[in-house]
Formats: sequence, C-alpha cells, structure tokens
Amino acid sequence: MSPRLAAAVVFLASGAVLVLEIVGLRLVAPYVGVTLQTSSAVIGVALAAISVGAWTGGRVADEVDPRRTLGPVLVLGGLATAVTVPLVRAIGPLLQGCVGGNVVVLSVMAMFFPAALLAAVPSLVMKL
Repeated sequence: MSPRLAAAVVFLASGAVLVLEIVGLRLVAPYVGVTLQTSSAVIGVALAAISVGAWTGGRVADEVDPRRTLGPVLVLGGLATAVTVPLVRAIGPLLQGCVGGNVVVLSVMAMFFPAALLAAVPSLVMKL
C-alpha cells in the first residue's frame, strides 16, 4: 500500500468515526432528549469504541497479516454503520426517557460496533 493511499484510508476511517459520534447524538436525542447526560454518554461510548477498536486492531495486526484483514474490517464497519439507523429507530421507542441506562444502551447501539471496527483501521494500516 502506498503511503498516500494508507493516509487516505486512515483519514477516511477516522473521519467516519467522528461522523458516527455526531450522528449518534442526533439518533439518540429524539428518544432520550438533548441533555448533558446524553452528550456525555455518546462521547464516552465513542471514546470507549475508539479505545477497544485501536487495541483490537493492534492485536489482530500482530497475529494476522493486515493485507487479509483490512478490507473485511472496512466492509464490516460500513455494514455496521448502515444497520445503525434502522436499529436505533426500532429500539429507540422502547427506551424513551432520560434514564441513565437508556441513554447508554442507545448510545452503544448507535455507534459502538461501527466505531470500534473503523477505529481498528489505523492500527492495521500502521502494521503494513
């Protein structure tokens, strides 16, 4: 992989994580409100997803050739992102109200798995 392509892949994957964080707040807010608790939960879940994704990506890159895993991780991250909106819209009405558990559950559903997958990309690219 050329350095420019590697930089572009990392830039786009990391940018997608940022977009997920912003959209996550917009997805969760109609069900639990726009409060400090909601914003804190979304930011906390995003940071946790980035941490888990970076750690997992590094572990996978150490054990498996990143050339074999980079494509599937990007595809899975895209698919997980595509499933986010229908999932939150289906479960959101069941978890209405600004209760701590509801905010965290909706935040996790809105962005944890796609953000963690996409946060693994820089670690995989660095190994290349």
